Amino acid sequence: MDARDATGLSLIVLPIIFNVLFALLASRFDYPDILRRPTDDVFAKFRDGGVPLLILWWLFGLTAVLLIPVVVLVSTQLSEASASLVITTTVVGVLAAVVQFLGLMRWPFVVP
Repeated sequence: MDARDATGLSLIVLPIIFNVLFALLASRFDYPDILRRPTDDVFAKFRDGGVPLLILWWLFGLTAVLLIPVVVLVSTQLSEASASLVITTTVVGVLAAVVQFLGLMRWPFVVP
């Protein structure tokens, strides 16, 4: 498998994984609709989810980390684009993945 195939495969597989985990969070935790409820209700439901919910949340957060290699793979395929554009979009993509991960990791660290 060359880099082009890996890039294409990652652009198919990662969104599927993300959506499966998101659907599981929606069914087990009513995410993201639960965010519209009173804080005490949200925290209680999160605590009630226990370890299985924490593991699910960690897996969901790791999909953000998996965006980093996808960004790098996509960047390697943009050989005809200007170097400054490729560098800028790569940096922005990696930063977006890091910020997404940090935002999602608030739940298993702060809420309990």
